[in-house]
Amino acid sequence: MNYYRIQEKFNYPDDLAAIYQEVYEAFIKYYGPEHEETIFNAFMSTKFHLSGNGKNVYEVLVENGFLKENEEENAMVSFEDLKRSSGVHHANAVVEYVNGEYKIVDIERCIVISDFRNYSLSQFFATIIHEAGHLVKGHNDGFRIEGDKLHNRSGLIESIYQLSVNEKGKVIDTLISEKGVGLEEGINTYDEENIMKEFFDPDFKLSGYVTMGALARKILDNFEITHEVREAQFNGNKEEIREKLLNEKYDELEHKMDEVYALNLEMFANIFDKEKMNEIAFNMRNKISEELFNVYDEIRDSVGKKK
Repeated sequence: MNYYRIQEKFNYPDDLAAIYQEVYEAFIKYYGPEHEETIFNAFMSTKFHLSGNGKNVYEVLVENGFLKENEEENAMVSFEDLKRSSGVHHANAVVEYVNGEYKIVDIERCIVISDFRNYSLSQFFATIIHEAGHLVKGHNDGFRIEGDKLHNRSGLIESIYQLSVNEKGKVIDTLISEKGVGLEEGINTYDEENIMKEFFDPDFKLSGYVTMGALARKILDNFEITHEVREAQFNGNKEEIREKLLNEKYDELEHKMDEVYALNLEMFANIFDKEKMNEIAFNMRNKISEELFNVYDEIRDSVGKKK
């Protein structure tokens, strides 16, 4: 399962192929040989696109048919967030309605990265690592259908879509619930920082999701749950991590991380309104100190008593 088969399939330009191969090999070393097959299959199934020539990530997604008109309804990440983004991993299940049943007939995946190599090669590597992290953690059993609901898992993120058929016979999916985004983004940022420092740039500094990454580091390092997290991210089994973090307390922690993440996105959206941004930053700090850390302390105290 070497990288050359991936390059044979996609024929990336030599300079990009060298970068993608370095990231691929670093992933196998960092996440471990037990995940090598998943990493290979994920890279093999997904083309990496660059946004350039004045186009942003959102425009490349639209140009290649990866976004649907109703896709941002109820989603934590909006189209405006995508327009500001330096990169994105996108996965979409193609669903058909056949003989009274919904069926997944294909899964489309892509990664789009802003081409800012001339500005910062280190941050370019980091963006690829971040988005490819989402890719490999959501590759196994990412989609399933239960009745008229489409379930999507990407790492710790769980999304549910209501399926329906329009007057033209086309299947429409509408997001009705989403959770685990904050915790997954935080842990994926934690991994991004670790991989960059270990394999590419020992002086690397995060430029995005700094708060989420720091919170994830506090949770993973202090509760020693890396094994349980990887099991949940790669295979969709949350039972071990929920049990170790006291089940309903894990659910509370997950919910508070989602709330902090939503404020983090709102802060970025108001980056040119200093007063508004400072107000959101204040609310986010309070959310962390008064609510998230209270849940964290309850887990720490209870887990400590069990030892």
